[in-house]
Amino acid sequence: MKLFREADVKVEFQMLKMGFTVAFHRFDIEVDFLGRVVTDKPTDITDKVPDITDINSRETAAIDYLKTNAFITNKKVCELLSISTEATKRLLQSMVKKGLIIAEGENRGRRYKL
Repeated sequence: MKLFREADVKVEFQMLKMGFTVAFHRFDIEVDFLGRVVTDKPTDITDKVPDITDINSRETAAIDYLKTNAFITNKKVCELLSISTEATKRLLQSMVKKGLIIAEGENRGRRYKL
């Protein structure tokens, strides 16, 4: 906590249904819950950040993979989670809709990134 104060970082803990979150607030930049720098600061941060209480275990596994890899494909999600192609499509579409990931490319060349 001393180091946070010295670095002018505010630490905030929040209890959730399925665990907890720790938010680190720096006053010179703003970062979302995935560690991405937010370029436009919203008036209400809840408008920009997805509801992380609504992330299921499959979504968490895909996000964990993306934290160490540049992108993920439908095929990789099928292998990683041992689910069907149709279930993979629904999962990835849902994650895009929630704002957890972004889709790039079309059809077989489609990749998903944080």
